[in-house]
Amino acid sequence: MKKLTLLTTVLILFFLNGFSQLQQWEDYIAQQAMNNAPYIIEGTVIEGESYKTDENLIVSSNLIQIDKIFYGDDIPSEEIRCGRIEVITKGGEIDGDIAVVTPGPSGPLSPDLRAIFLLYPSDFNGIRSGLENEIDLHLGTGTSAITINEEYEENGLPAAGGLYKVFDNHKELYSYIDSLGFNHTNCTPSIQNKAPIDPERLQKVKESIEEGANELNYEQKKRNYRERQEYIEKALDSVKSQGAIRSSESLDITYENPRMTGNNPSYLEFDLMIKGNSNNTYLDNSPVWFEYNSNAFGTQIAANNKINITLGPDFDPGVYSASSQIGPIDTVISGKNVVILPFGLDMSNGPFNRTQITTSKKLMMTVKMQIANCNESSQIDSIGIYNTQIVSSYSNSQTGSPDFLSYDNISYTPGIKETLCVPEITSFTPSTISAGNGKILTVNGNFFGQSRGTGQIQLKNSDRGGTYDITAFDAYDYISWSDNQIKIMLPQLVDTLKSFNPILPDKPYHPGSGPVTIKNRYGFSETSITPLTIKYAIKNLRRPAFGQLSDKKKFDLANANDGGSYTFHLHPSVRNNPDAVKCIEKAIKDWNCATGVNFKIGSDTNISSSNQDGVSMIYFNSNTVQPGEVAIAETTVQSPTFCTGQDTFYMFAGEMDIQLYENLSHISPGASWMYDTTMTVNKQQGQADFYAVIAHELGHAHLLSHVNDPQELLWWKDDVTQTVPANQRRGVQWSLYTVEGGQEVVQSATEASFNENTCDVGYFEAVYPDNCSSTGYQKLSRKKSGFSVFPNPTSQNLNIQIKNDKLKSGKLILTDVSGREVKRTNINRGRLTLPVKDMVPGLYVLTIQNNSVLESKKVVIR
Repeated sequence: MKKLTLLTTVLILFFLNGFSQLQQWEDYIAQQAMNNAPYIIEGTVIEGESYKTDENLIVSSNLIQIDKIFYGDDIPSEEIRCGRIEVITKGGEIDGDIAVVTPGPSGPLSPDLRAIFLLYPSDFNGIRSGLENEIDLHLGTGTSAITINEEYEENGLPAAGGLYKVFDNHKELYSYIDSLGFNHTNCTPSIQNKAPIDPERLQKVKESIEEGANELNYEQKKRNYRERQEYIEKALDSVKSQGAIRSSESLDITYENPRMTGNNPSYLEFDLMIKGNSNNTYLDNSPVWFEYNSNAFGTQIAANNKINITLGPDFDPGVYSASSQIGPIDTVISGKNVVILPFGLDMSNGPFNRTQITTSKKLMMTVKMQIANCNESSQIDSIGIYNTQIVSSYSNSQTGSPDFLSYDNISYTPGIKETLCVPEITSFTPSTISAGNGKILTVNGNFFGQSRGTGQIQLKNSDRGGTYDITAFDAYDYISWSDNQIKIMLPQLVDTLKSFNPILPDKPYHPGSGPVTIKNRYGFSETSITPLTIKYAIKNLRRPAFGQLSDKKKFDLANANDGGSYTFHLHPSVRNNPDAVKCIEKAIKDWNCATGVNFKIGSDTNISSSNQDGVSMIYFNSNTVQPGEVAIAETTVQSPTFCTGQDTFYMFAGEMDIQLYENLSHISPGASWMYDTTMTVNKQQGQADFYAVIAHELGHAHLLSHVNDPQELLWWKDDVTQTVPANQRRGVQWSLYTVEGGQEVVQSATEASFNENTCDVGYFEAVYPDNCSSTGYQKLSRKKSGFSVFPNPTSQNLNIQIKNDKLKSGKLILTDVSGREVKRTNINRGRLTLPVKDMVPGLYVLTIQNNSVLESKKVVIR
């Protein structure tokens, strides 16, 4: 049976507001962490290996080569010497038992990771011997390292980051450490004396042009072009002088589908489409002249073979000679660089097999231009229209001799003005999405690149309210990538890349709401104006966890207590705090009523750590917190098994442990817990809302991750410096999206289909308490909606549009989640407005009923 442990940092407290105060707080955290760390080294990870301690905890041994030793006194400590050292980190994998600790670092550190490490004496014995340093040290979770990026100038990342600080270059990093009063000793050999990896050589493959294009030199092509044009002009003049009677015919030529192809060199490709105003003509000749930006493409692009033409499928290359004998041709008009694209029959030779021009567009030709400089406007547009119109001609038959009839009018749509290589986002769908459950985000636009290469979608990280970007997703998150569309199955975490996280080195990223950025393979980026909303995210991991890199699966709930769900056992540190127990009981009831998750409180337990022992528990951690830590609680979710069902693959969560820090002084001097279950008491400055925190933790026990919405229960932080009015405190009843996510998790668990005997896990059962409101969550209609409510959420008015005629003569009732009726009115029309601006913000249930029909909807008042 494989086991998996996830330790999730749940709530982080902020005790300063505003940008400048935030900087002061971050400087304070960084200085505290540096000054309180007994040992500070700079080094490179050589290798890591996981093992189990005597207490059955999974930890990892990391072998690090020391490059620098930092010290604050005049004389460096003799306890740390240059050479190799063993550093312990929490988490890892042993024979299928997996423990993931967040905030990180977790498990074995990434090989070649270079960082400044803040080290503390370890309670765990190491497993290595024969090293220059035999001292047992560990790397604390949270703010415990500054990651150093050695190739930042090449990949555009900061030079270093950590301890809530980001450094643009290495000089800035070491100057900052010097400013804190630290000296250092350089060790030899330096960690930079690694065998350099030769950069991958990119072979420039010369693009083949149309067959025969190089058989004639450029000057000969120009002569052929002039001779043909003179021949056509004379023939057209002869026909016109005879006064032939014919109907008015015209052409419409459009520039379409601009796209980026190739890489080193790169190309702009676009299509020239052609159509007529009737179906009566067969094309003989219609050259195209266009100007272009020489800063983008260079000059003399035809003579230098920097442009290529491919005929559309409806134009026989044996009949229409676009480039092989007579072009393209360079010219200059009014100081503008112009290229001429000849397009037509060789009038002197038959037989002819002309293409019929119709009112439907046909692909005339595809133009491919080699790019000289990216980030320049292409400025491609038609020019010399008179020159093209006087030689554009058609015939009345497909195969007869040329009639030399001229088109009366030729129109050209505006050309291509896009900036080369720079992506453009035109839309993304859906605009509101959930993550970790297989939902697909589609981004539409231009110049994303023909293939992904090093391209990435970039989103905001939900673990710090969107302060930092997720600059890369795992390769198998992407479904497809083309020049004008990207599809990605939005995950709950990014876990396989060697991340560069300024806050928590090697910590997985979790996508959150915010603008969407596309960075293409050419290194250019575009950010959407409209933000993407990720309403909730369900925990997922690779399948199998930490195994092959194939895809990711979400977690599911299971029967872990023989009662269909999960039972939490309270440690005496909690049981002996009646106010804390009341908050826990309320939070569990609120969640049970909202989602049917069926959580229970069982007998007490004396277990006081989040071990893999089969016991789900809630306890206070009274141990001293490492300097610089900002977490006040964390949830450990442990999966007993990976199981293949009838049509899918399951990862079932088994044990769940919730720990809360008893002493909050590491966050702010004098900070303390506030206990209240009435939701009528204001939270005062310097207090942390225990009910909101434990409800938040139980949201993680629903397998939900953080979101970038400060109104939602799973927002990443709490603010202890502000007084929060009672009606603005976070709770289950106020979190529309969080509850929706919990309901999806519960619904998915109830629909799981597998063999209990072979999977060694029981079926989850959703149960709603008897003391929930009769119009509570479990009674909400799942049938086709008979009415709509908008806007929702709202702070002013609810507009109700009734679609079901049976409901137009009923009653409208608004209740809070406790079942208390707050508004009632009779309905006598199909639309009505309900004022709510004076109501307490929160989650409510709007019910419309008559004698035979009852339907309810959730509404949020803010």
